[in-house]
Amino acid sequence: MNKKLFKKVFLWSLSVYLILFALVSCSVFWNRNLGGGTDIAEIDEASANEQRNLIIFGTDKSGLRSDVIMVLSVDPTKDTVSLLSIPRDTKVQINRGNQKINAALQIGQESLAVQTVKDLTGLSIHDYLTVNFSAVETVIDELGGVQFDVPCDMDYEDPDQDLFIHIRKGDQLLDGAESVKVLRFRQYPMGDLQRNQVQQDFFHAVFEQKFRAKYIAKIPSIYSLIEENIESSMSVSELLSYVNAISKMEEPVIQTFELPVSIADPYVVMNEWEADQILTEYFGKEVE
Repeated sequence: MNKKLFKKVFLWSLSVYLILFALVSCSVFWNRNLGGGTDIAEIDEASANEQRNLIIFGTDKSGLRSDVIMVLSVDPTKDTVSLLSIPRDTKVQINRGNQKINAALQIGQESLAVQTVKDLTGLSIHDYLTVNFSAVETVIDELGGVQFDVPCDMDYEDPDQDLFIHIRKGDQLLDGAESVKVLRFRQYPMGDLQRNQVQQDFFHAVFEQKFRAKYIAKIPSIYSLIEENIESSMSVSELLSYVNAISKMEEPVIQTFELPVSIADPYVVMNEWEADQILTEYFGKEVE
């Protein structure tokens, strides 16, 4: 797939992805009255020329720890959509002690997890989505699996997490359970750094293969299946404002990044100077 076509596929895919979660978020919104009742016209006008950052947490079946942490930034002024992966072992300070960043969700739920990312990066985080891996598994099964070139033999077991991974290297059709195992596998020579790249490659494969017009009809059935596995800070109209901003971009630039880090076992430590270059240029971090 050439670069121009990939951008179009990615744009359409992201829009469908966000619309799907808008449906899911609807029940959250009405149950918790999130968003303060702002109507969509007001949100669209207010955010038309504003860069916004959405953080996505992917949790294990317990819902306690965030195995995936990504920041999605939509900037209508530059026609850019940027995605930042944050390694789950990134060292942070929580309650005056050293912790891995993926523990923040368990310690203080989304409020602390969002604040921890803000403290680490210096970014403004406007919204969040928390997605249980059970939802990912269900969605992929409903979409008929994903063809993916698994980069290596994956063998790992952790009974405490009910995690038993045994997947062979090579191009193959993965069902939902196998897909989640690929996303969660982390026994790479480069640890989470390599894991983040595999996750991004997998999401690209999903975008290219599955988020097409013929799958829109499946959204209602998917919604009913994953409703209990999603949490969001957004109302439907707030989430759709992201879709609206992206849809208005004439030639969107899609870019993916990994937070620059150095290994400091058992953690990885953010390289502040390198990170600041990315965060300032692509994610709207204000220069101090």
